[in-house]
Amino acid sequence: MLKSELSATNFVADLFDSAVIAFNKDGHVVFYNHMAEYLFNGLSDNKTLSELVGGDELSVLRHNLNIVFFQQRPMDFYWMHKERLYLVAARLFASKVFLCLRDITEIRAQSDLLKVCSRRFNQIEQLSQIGYWELNLSHKIFYWSDGMYNLFNLNKQNKNYHHNIIRRFIHPDDIEFYRQSLRRLLLQDKLISGNIRIFTDNNVMKICRFSAAKIMIDGEENACGIMQNITDYCRTDEKKALTELAHSVKQQIQAIKLFSDSLSSDVADPIRHHINITADLLNQAVGQLHEDSSEQYVDVAAVSYEICREFDAIAQAKGLKLICRTYPLFIKGDKKLLELMLRNLLDNAFKFAKSKVVLANNHNGIWVADDGCGIALSEQSKIFSCYYHGKNSCGWGVGLAMVCNAAKQLDAAISLKSRLGHYSIFRLTFSKK
Repeated sequence: MLKSELSATNFVADLFDSAVIAFNKDGHVVFYNHMAEYLFNGLSDNKTLSELVGGDELSVLRHNLNIVFFQQRPMDFYWMHKERLYLVAARLFASKVFLCLRDITEIRAQSDLLKVCSRRFNQIEQLSQIGYWELNLSHKIFYWSDGMYNLFNLNKQNKNYHHNIIRRFIHPDDIEFYRQSLRRLLLQDKLISGNIRIFTDNNVMKICRFSAAKIMIDGEENACGIMQNITDYCRTDEKKALTELAHSVKQQIQAIKLFSDSLSSDVADPIRHHINITADLLNQAVGQLHEDSSEQYVDVAAVSYEICREFDAIAQAKGLKLICRTYPLFIKGDKKLLELMLRNLLDNAFKFAKSKVVLANNHNGIWVADDGCGIALSEQSKIFSCYYHGKNSCGWGVGLAMVCNAAKQLDAAISLKSRLGHYSIFRLTFSKK
């Protein structure tokens, strides 16, 4: 290397804040800048590599230098020296290998800290079921955290989701509320929040709490916000509300019974008796709203027999024949739910029966049948809907909707077979567990 060239190279290399050093094929130092002098003790021309470092440090450098020399390709590698971490760029030029050693100890420490913080943030998102989103308003660049992908059950590897697709999953009835909230955020710079219902990618409905605000990031305006799955919290609140409602309804039921007891003697006893039984059934049904379910093995035959005994007085008062046929059957579930279903089905059967009602079971199911007015085919698919009343069905309503809901909780399928003017058979088929 000419002296003028060497001076120019020295000048440029000294401008670097990284150590620069060059070796020839014999391993002798042929060039270095002032940062390299601080890095290597006793550095001077013609010093060999082994005179500067030893042990594992020497092995790593020799290995990578040989690759650059003999394979004539650039190398970038990490190198530890005096408990400091360096990123080394090795390049071949004019039969010499130039090394640029950049100290990245603090950068690596910060990177490791960011990774730890990122893992903690992801853990917080999972535990609290929260997702974070951010939108650069100038460049329309959208960012979703892992929590957002988890919330919507989306594949986070698909980069096409990096745009605002939240509206695609919002319940149709909540879209306008969400749109107006974002409008207030963007036009009035107001902090927004509220609850919306969403459908995940696998069609599961969740109730989510959203909050959003405007912030400045690197001098650019951004909208950012969070969404949190609060479905479980809402169910807890609903359960509390149902408990309060059940308590209030029970008070009204008690008032009905007191009224029944106060009826004059000229009112027929069967009517008073029917009022009392109906009030008792309603009282038990309301109790199901707020009592905790407990899974256990339920003796279906025993439950059927006891309920038939309860309804025997109603059968006699109506001049009907109640037939109870049982078969050994045990299911895993809540006994009170089974009792609720059977009482509702029997109560309906007694309303429409002409001469008899049957409660029976076999090895996998139970059914209630009556020889009453039957149900039109056009109405059979609707009677399990809450508050539905058929034109000629004498008033099918809340009871069957409750039966349908209870059947789902017991993992049972409910079916109906009916012939208008002749009979109706409601069947519960339990899954095998």
